[in-house]
Amino acid sequence: MRPARPIVARELITCLALCVSACSGEGRAVPDPFALQADTAEGLTNVSADLMAVLEGGSLRGACDAYWAAVDTGRGTRRLRLLCGKEMFFYEGFDTAGVPTALLDANMALFPELIGSGATGVGMIEDRTSAEGRPLGFGPGKDFAEGVPSLAFTCASCHLGRLLDGRYAVGAPNWLRHPR
Repeated sequence: MRPARPIVARELITCLALCVSACSGEGRAVPDPFALQADTAEGLTNVSADLMAVLEGGSLRGACDAYWAAVDTGRGTRRLRLLCGKEMFFYEGFDTAGVPTALLDANMALFPELIGSGATGVGMIEDRTSAEGRPLGFGPGKDFAEGVPSLAFTCASCHLGRLLDGRYAVGAPNWLRHPR
């Protein structure tokens, strides 16, 4: 006797969607969960072989200030809010504890052959908009005693990665050994 064919993910999702629809009593048609979805990115780039395209041409810094200024005057838009969220994803440390800024900068300057440009040698992705040559994924953190500034991990330190085809993707895991 042959074992039963394993359930495929598409069949499982379709079955779940049908069950939800039947339980709701609405009798509405169930949309195909694998159909092409509407583009809701508001023109932002979240996947690209060009890192600067993902960084919106280097224009993310200050996006939250622009959004809140627009909200204050009644002109806040979804696109401005998404740009603010993207700025936070890449550059906001959320006042968490981090590493002293001077320590990170000194290590990058003293051990360039080990750490690599923008910390690429230790699995980070270089921030091409950083005047200091820092990696993406660090933002202002909570100051240490006596006002010593720190840099804390941001969302991008772990959740901006390179896909196997070399494209950068917001939300992809940052593997230690990503394609170069």
